[in-house]
Amino acid sequence: MVRTLSSSRHDAFWTLAAISVATALSLSLCLVHGDFGAALALVAVAALDVVAVIAGAR
Repeated sequence: MVRTLSSSRHDAFWTLAAISVATALSLSLCLVHGDFGAALALVAVAALDVVAVIAGAR
């Protein structure tokens, strides 16, 4: 028997994956250019996005 994620959890998984990839790429660009303030703001916004996605999946 194959178990699958529920639709909302499946969507949350892919949303978190997209947030992670986008954050990693943006963060690397910020750090390469030495913009540490933008990097810190990016991490803060990504953390809020993750909390919102997890709260919405429950």
